[in-house]
Amino acid sequence: MLLLGLFLSFSGLPLHAGGTGGFPISSQESPLSVEVAIKQIESPVLLQTIETLFEVGRIDRAILVLKKTKLEMSDEKIFTVLAILTYAACDYDALVSMCDEWLEAHGQKVSKFESFVYEFLGTAYAKSKYFTRAKDAFSKSIAIKPSPRAYAARSKVNLELGKYEDSLADYAELVRRWSKFDDNDTLRSHLDVGTSMIGLGPWVETMSSEDSCFGNSSRKVQELVLKAEEFENSGAFDKATKAYADASNERGFDAAMNNAYALSLLASWTKESVEKGDAEICASDVEAKRNQVEKLFEKGLRLSPEDWRIRSNFGLYKFRGGDKTAGMKELREAAKAREMPSSQRMALSKVIQLDATMELLKKRYGDESK
Repeated sequence: MLLLGLFLSFSGLPLHAGGTGGFPISSQESPLSVEVAIKQIESPVLLQTIETLFEVGRIDRAILVLKKTKLEMSDEKIFTVLAILTYAACDYDALVSMCDEWLEAHGQKVSKFESFVYEFLGTAYAKSKYFTRAKDAFSKSIAIKPSPRAYAARSKVNLELGKYEDSLADYAELVRRWSKFDDNDTLRSHLDVGTSMIGLGPWVETMSSEDSCFGNSSRKVQELVLKAEEFENSGAFDKATKAYADASNERGFDAAMNNAYALSLLASWTKESVEKGDAEICASDVEAKRNQVEKLFEKGLRLSPEDWRIRSNFGLYKFRGGDKTAGMKELREAAKAREMPSSQRMALSKVIQLDATMELLKKRYGDESK
């Protein structure tokens, strides 16, 4: 599973896997897996739901599901998973707010976990290119509990600020304190590697809570769509897909609903492949599902050609499916929308940059660079 491949190694997080032992105190020991962090949630259904949504790239839905649970949101385990998901969504402003809220609520009592929160805060600021704020956050992390990750991160930030002597000083401190280290061993590097495993997402959700009204949709459609969202939030993706399918036969099944239906199919498909194994799924069924998802995105765009969310998803879907030319055309068109949030614009820019890099490689090395 993609989520199980995301590893973090940090010092002093007071969690316990399987009720025994503590987590590593430095990056030289076995790294902490997010698999362990998420399994602390102690809800098999919630665990599987979050993992499935993460794998398919539905980060916003995963965040919504986690926030809607009755779990204590101030819990360190929940904060960690939410922070990872928020980073994966490229929503660095939201990540800064999360860290600030945590620190304001828990700052009276200094803890090792607070050092980790400051690492997340510094990483979010660095990604947003607020390097002075990032340096301050990493410095606070080091003051609470020094770690090679925080020193390496602050050294890189000092380079960005042009403070070369400070950068060298941090590097020298790394050498002095930890004889074995990797200067790329930062929280950011772990997150960038781990969240890149979700592919080219994240997908853009069109939830009823965001669209607030159903326009000309019939009462039956509204009830079915709300029921479908409830099923998705509980991890019952097959039932959600069935509810969307029933709603699609009624009057007023609009563009946003076609988008939601397509994303539900993707989650259902992913869950099925995990449970049965790819070898157990018939190739003709896979092709049929691919065509169904594509037709739903196409229908959504026919109903609402200006909807950047659906166009963005359609572009990502085409790109992932191998039709990179058509995919990039849709993504570039979606990126023109002024109302697109900065987090999604940043995510799309990564795909566009990737495509540009691939084209340069092709020109330099030919088709073998694919």
